[in-house]
Amino acid sequence: MAIALVMGMAAGCGRVERAEPGGDIRPGDIVEIQEGTQAESGDLRFGLGYVRRTPPVEVLGASRRLEAGLWIYVREDSSRNLTVSARAGQRVPVGSSAIFVEEVRAGPRAAVRLAIPGARSQPGPSKP
Repeated sequence: MAIALVMGMAAGCGRVERAEPGGDIRPGDIVEIQEGTQAESGDLRFGLGYVRRTPPVEVLGASRRLEAGLWIYVREDSSRNLTVSARAGQRVPVGSSAIFVEEVRAGPRAAVRLAIPGARSQPGPSKP
């Protein structure tokens, strides 16, 4: 499994941490969500509340400092809704599936990119 850590410190850029999903993840959708917005994919809706620097944590053999606060809503089954903190390279279990966090980006354009197995997206992100 290939892992890359990219640190962009150019003006206005910020830090980026990435991880490749590997052979056992076959995403149906890649969803990118900017901080403070939401996006949908199949029966799931995602919100990104924050991206913050934290003490380093080992994930997939790499030290990860960026943490994304995700709100995950499951259409028609609110008992499965989640609020989690995740880092690049982590899998977040949702029902019988798992979402893979491909990228966490900090700075003025803070965002997260998620691989959603077997889903097909609904058009466009929306504000909460």
